[in-house]
Amino acid sequence: GPNSGGKTTYLRMIGQMSWLAQLGWLVPAKGNGKIEVQLHDKILTALEVSDAPEKDQSRLVAELDRAKNLAYSEDFRVTPNSLVLFDEFANGTNAEESLEFNNELVEYLSEMNSTNYFSTHKHELAEIDGERKDKNGEKKEKLLGAHPIGIEIVEKDGQQTVTYRVLRNTVSPSLGRKVADAKGLTRDGYRQQVKHGSIQGAYDLKDTRYHEYQELRRKRPSNDQKSNGAKGKKKSRK
Repeated sequence: GPNSGGKTTYLRMIGQMSWLAQLGWLVPAKGNGKIEVQLHDKILTALEVSDAPEKDQSRLVAELDRAKNLAYSEDFRVTPNSLVLFDEFANGTNAEESLEFNNELVEYLSEMNSTNYFSTHKHELAEIDGERKDKNGEKKEKLLGAHPIGIEIVEKDGQQTVTYRVLRNTVSPSLGRKVADAKGLTRDGYRQQVKHGSIQGAYDLKDTRYHEYQELRRKRPSNDQKSNGAKGKKKSRK
């Protein structure tokens, strides 16, 4: 789902409703006021895991420890009757490793046949109904029992609005770029602020590398020059 689309809230809601139902308390329900909730032997989560300096643990290490517990811990070992909620797991490393960690974990949980919910911005992880491939491009087995769900985004007059409706078989786009653009956090925006800060008297422009970068940009070939250069190479090959 998109940024601030309610992914973490949705996972929390599932965990809270399952816990309340097993306590015999009332839970929210539509229609006839009844809801069917599976009984679980454990609710295992990794929601907003933070680093633990006192244990010399980064956030990634803390998240990997949660995943390790699912497979190896006697107290927190996942079973086919467990509920597992993981929120944007293993983002504290490069994109390739992060996707690999996520795939390995969801494949294990799929094989365990537990009830699992993962929130993610990684579309490769959410595209579970299509052809799955590993990091070497080799085909992988189908992920059994998995379904993508996404937060609805409605576009009208060029504006995208998050409705917070959860739809099955939907892969929602991330809106991070649009949010950053609206705040002026673009390459051109940052460049302009280097000079703007000097104009406002925050610092002397000569103490920055503004002029050095301006010179480098002047020497850099434009897109038109690159295009003409590529056409020239093709002609010379002929």
